[in-house]
Amino acid sequence: MIPPAGGDAVALAVGLLLGGGALAFAARTLSRPFGYDHAVVTALCGAVASALAGAVPVFGPPLALLAWVGVVKWRYSLRWPRAAAVCGFAWVVTALVVAALGVLGLHVDPLGVPVR
Repeated sequence: MIPPAGGDAVALAVGLLLGGGALAFAARTLSRPFGYDHAVVTALCGAVASALAGAVPVFGPPLALLAWVGVVKWRYSLRWPRAAAVCGFAWVVTALVVAALGVLGLHVDPLGVPVR
């Protein structure tokens, strides 16, 4: 039986839109502008790659970060340093938005940008 996914689906969508928005802003600021839809797909691919790489015992967290930067590198056709800069900037933007929403009493778990 499939559990009802009303709240989970909304949380997933909001988290994905937040992560995609941060990636779109970072990519537009530091590299070539792509559409918001491109950034949302990149955030989704990055979340999946990070989750898969993060499941590796012992080396999971660094591999997850490397996988996320690799997805951004691939999707935006960047070199590793620029992709890392875009990811770092997206992380800062996401952390600031999550903190601001937390002050307002809204708790959002972004998807596609590993804030924790």
